[in-house]
Amino acid sequence: MLEVNAIVNECYILRKKVGEDSFSEWWQASAIFVASNFLLRFIKPEYASNEMHIKDFFELARKRITIVSPAIVSLVEVDMYQDRFFVASEFDGHVHLKSILDSGKHFSMEHSCRLIIELAEGIGAFHQRGEPFGALTPDCVAVHRTGDRIDELKLLLPGYERFFDMVPESRTDDIRNTWGYASPEMKRGKETDTRSDIYSLGVLLFRLLAGKIPYGSRSGVLVQIKSASPTHVAAALARRGMPRDLTMTTVRALRKNPSLRHEDIMSFISELRHILDARREATIKSGSVDPIADLATLNLQKAKAGVREIVKSLETVDYFRLLSSESLAKPPALIETPGGGEDFVELEELEAEGDDNDEIPTELYVEAGYQAANAQSKASDPERALPGKAARTTVVKPFSPAPPVLMVPPSPVVFAVPATAMITAATAMNSNAVQVFSSPATSASPIMASTIAVPPVKKTPKSRGGSPTELVWRHSDGTPLEVAKTIRDCVERARQGSGIIKYIEEPLAGLSADTVDEALAMIRRKTFFVDLGVLPADFGMRETIELFWKTSGFSQPEALAKENAPPPPNSKTRSTAALASINAKALLGLGTLDRPLVLVAKGTDAVSRSTHRLFLELAKRSIRAPFCGFLFFHSGKAPYWHVLSALNETEKDSFKG
Repeated sequence: MLEVNAIVNECYILRKKVGEDSFSEWWQASAIFVASNFLLRFIKPEYASNEMHIKDFFELARKRITIVSPAIVSLVEVDMYQDRFFVASEFDGHVHLKSILDSGKHFSMEHSCRLIIELAEGIGAFHQRGEPFGALTPDCVAVHRTGDRIDELKLLLPGYERFFDMVPESRTDDIRNTWGYASPEMKRGKETDTRSDIYSLGVLLFRLLAGKIPYGSRSGVLVQIKSASPTHVAAALARRGMPRDLTMTTVRALRKNPSLRHEDIMSFISELRHILDARREATIKSGSVDPIADLATLNLQKAKAGVREIVKSLETVDYFRLLSSESLAKPPALIETPGGGEDFVELEELEAEGDDNDEIPTELYVEAGYQAANAQSKASDPERALPGKAARTTVVKPFSPAPPVLMVPPSPVVFAVPATAMITAATAMNSNAVQVFSSPATSASPIMASTIAVPPVKKTPKSRGGSPTELVWRHSDGTPLEVAKTIRDCVERARQGSGIIKYIEEPLAGLSADTVDEALAMIRRKTFFVDLGVLPADFGMRETIELFWKTSGFSQPEALAKENAPPPPNSKTRSTAALASINAKALLGLGTLDRPLVLVAKGTDAVSRSTHRLFLELAKRSIRAPFCGFLFFHSGKAPYWHVLSALNETEKDSFKG
């Protein structure tokens, strides 16, 4: 039995019990020969009864003693006292994060991002060794506070996932606080890799932002097999006023399929840093205080946290320069957070019951989430009732698939999505994102988007060349200045690992062309820029690929060159679609977040069907790649199989300078 002042293994003196988590009792202890405090976590007897589990737990703990990071509480030893197994680590009055969350503590968007970045950096220490951390639960996070300020947030080792399957189903809260943070592949008993940790971080990020885990309160023991619903995650964060890019990062981290998540922990951290720094910069420029100034010394050792280190921690946004800036800007506006109520709760419960469809890109889940949030906001706000009609209460249902004909809001950025996929999607949109720009009728015309009707699927047989009737193609009018801006915006989006293909109508010579050329010249310096020039009419895929590698300055990989070589007579050849897929994958692999691949080509309305297929494959794969494709075309009638043929019924004029 554990008692105050008990001497443990002639090394520690138990001073007091300071709490417990789901799997252990926390005791503060002092060393007999050293004036130091330690935390002894004694595994609860019900979880120490399985010899195999406890053996695995302690083997893992001993293996991780050597891992050191500012975001990790250092392990001292693992041992046994009487009949109790324990883990010893440093202690300075920490509590576990679960106790703080259970107390109802809320964190701002900026604080949530900063805290998750810190934990992700700690997990990165494991990834550098080529191993995942496991399931990151709030029980495994130690927090030290000075008043209301958090000055330490660290991982507690080794992690408790070895005990998850011993949690009784009668303890619903314990199941939600353990299995709720495990990745879908861990729940299915499959081998996990570092992307499993990204899912756990995504759950915790959603918990900090939304105040709950993303499964719905009715999930109960089903949390052991459920994955997060991207529909629910996106809509829930949109309703709570989260910026779209933060919602995108959270949804991506929580995808059921590991291949749809961030490729590695550094990509996840990079996205969060970009979001946080942009928010801080805008806030400071507006004359307000840095929103995370209280976290300036997070996890800096107190004895070493001098002025130089504190200032250094603020350099990410050049704090003092911004305070003196003459150009003051307001922080990015957040959408209004809706009120609660039974309808609101029921709506989110129903959303959380949805599943994750691999065929739906993260970007379109997010788009549907914001549409759902805006629809609910309009339905529940009397101020937005139509003129002349009395306001009424409306129960908003989870966002359902849109019909094949989509209405497009006025915007210079419009997506084209497969109609067939939309029918089965749990959201309003789905799959391949491609943008088509045409010019306004006059230079003063407003930006307008056209709706393209999708022919019935049964009347439009699928062609091997990629018929445009498989997609909903929509175009948006824009002035040269607006197109130039979106070119720059697309590159920034690519730096976040979210690429796009954009068809742009060839501008008139003169000011219009100069404006677009200047935008391309500006991005050339900081990207892997490949300009194919004007593609000859009927230019084939093999010729296009050969031109790409010659222009890029790189040699075509030998294996790829073999695939692209003309086949010997009477031999089997790959289909156009298969060859396009192989080449698109190889091209997209050249881009990085620091230096995205930018592909520019002109005359794309007259290319061969095989080259067109290559562009379609790039569009399909670019959604999750650091890539931009700017394909210029001339107005006129395109071949029936070309995506641009969908624009034949819309009016397009040349750019007006």
